[in-house]
Amino acid sequence: MGNCLGFGPGGVIKESLAARFQSFRYGGETPGGGWFACCQSRGAKGDDELSKVTVCFGVFLGILGILLIAGGVLVDHYSKKLQEPILFYVEDVTQHEFLPTYQLMIAIGVFLFLSAICACCFGARGGDKVAACCLLLAFIMVTVVIVRLSHSISKFDSERVEFDIRKNMMAKINSTADPILDYIQQKLECCGVEGPSDWQHNITFNNETVPDSCCKVETPDCGQNYRQNKIFLGGCLTNMMHKITTYFHWQISFLAFFCLTAIFVICFCCFINACSY
Repeated sequence: MGNCLGFGPGGVIKESLAARFQSFRYGGETPGGGWFACCQSRGAKGDDELSKVTVCFGVFLGILGILLIAGGVLVDHYSKKLQEPILFYVEDVTQHEFLPTYQLMIAIGVFLFLSAICACCFGARGGDKVAACCLLLAFIMVTVVIVRLSHSISKFDSERVEFDIRKNMMAKINSTADPILDYIQQKLECCGVEGPSDWQHNITFNNETVPDSCCKVETPDCGQNYRQNKIFLGGCLTNMMHKITTYFHWQISFLAFFCLTAIFVICFCCFINACSY
């Protein structure tokens, strides 16, 4: 009966199903085509397409590396002036994960740029396996960065940082004037830890006197017999914590954006790579 229905050896239905299965796997001229028709071997043409894809991705990777290097340099340049004085008031800066990550950004950028050069050189010459290894190394490096970012997020303790800053700033206020604190008050437009009243504990100042750095327009002796509309009324602690958390999350967002972009393009490139054979 199976032979009558075409399922036996040489049966029409069996041969038809086999033909459609082969078409589904490898693509072909059967109506509807196969899901993996784009992955059908195309010989030299496929090699050329794969080389082009590899070179294009290498160029993208190079641009990404340059942007990371530039971003790291900018973060280093614009954060040093403010962040170093702030870190002066943190008890153990090595235990806090808001330290500059510009070194990591520059290192990853250099690595991606070198990987891009290798991918372009070997891809243009048809050495797609070597180029693929370069891209794989770049992917591994991006994965390491993501793990590092996750670690930074989990280790950042804003309460500990805030405690250190408050304790050390109050210790400075209770003793003598501090040029670093003056710099922070002018830069962040603030006065004292929680407000101008903190300076009542200072041996030099009293209820009617604050440091000149608390003045909106700093001039000699402007803090003596001050008026509230002439000085900054907000405390420095809130502004400092805002700067630190903003700086920290900005770096995380910046690196995460480039990592996710790189992963997306690598996955897309692998898909095009498979469809080029």
